[in-house]
Amino acid sequence: MEKIKKILSFLYQPFSFLIPAAFLIFIIFPISILVLPFNWSFRLKVTAPFWQFYGKLTIYIACLCKVHFEDYRPEEVQSLHNPPGLYVGNHQSFIDIPLMLCTCQIAPIMKKEILYIPVFGICAYSSGAMIVNRKRGESRRKVFKQAQERLFSYYKNLQYYPEGTRNKGNKPPRDLDKIKKPLMVFAYKNNVPVCPFSMYGTTEVLSPKGFIQHGRKVGKIMHAPIFPKDFENEDEFVKAVWDKVTLGYFDLKEKLS
Repeated sequence: MEKIKKILSFLYQPFSFLIPAAFLIFIIFPISILVLPFNWSFRLKVTAPFWQFYGKLTIYIACLCKVHFEDYRPEEVQSLHNPPGLYVGNHQSFIDIPLMLCTCQIAPIMKKEILYIPVFGICAYSSGAMIVNRKRGESRRKVFKQAQERLFSYYKNLQYYPEGTRNKGNKPPRDLDKIKKPLMVFAYKNNVPVCPFSMYGTTEVLSPKGFIQHGRKVGKIMHAPIFPKDFENEDEFVKAVWDKVTLGYFDLKEKLS
């Protein structure tokens, strides 16, 4: 039985890549080009539903993932494509992106290398992603300022991975002293709610050689918002946020392993 599954998975490989690629090229790309001259608010509003469909197409159809999902946010927030707040989570794989898109379409801070991926890069930029060159301090400072403005603007949301890069190998989130905290500190000082989220299993979907491993279990927990006013100082606030991300990871691991 296991051998048959491997054969079927091998035969399905071309479709796993062609299905999301075709949707990206023939649907999202033209729309992204059309809205490029407009402001970010309009771009996000137009492209968000298409990105959500892309995420579901990738996770459920292309990768055939078995998804475990828990959402503890208020009901009125769950229905929004672009919910407010700073969304903070762990980062394991490229599959994190479509898995997150299944729930909400919040523009992330994106390393500049992603911008050079044909079609995907321009689509991500058009949809509001902020580009950072992590090797240049000037670029990091510029994006940090943009992130602050984003959280105070009309859409008031941002997606952020404080580990900075993928934590490969399905490892737990990095320790608190090894993550980047400035945006969470900013959120505390400016009374911006932070919505932690936890991912598990996405690193198992892509093999080291780049093949899709179909039917893998992946999990995501959208935790309830954490409010700065409930904490006496920024250190307690940041720790509470990251503890939620970490505990959610281990909770998913226990349920899906």
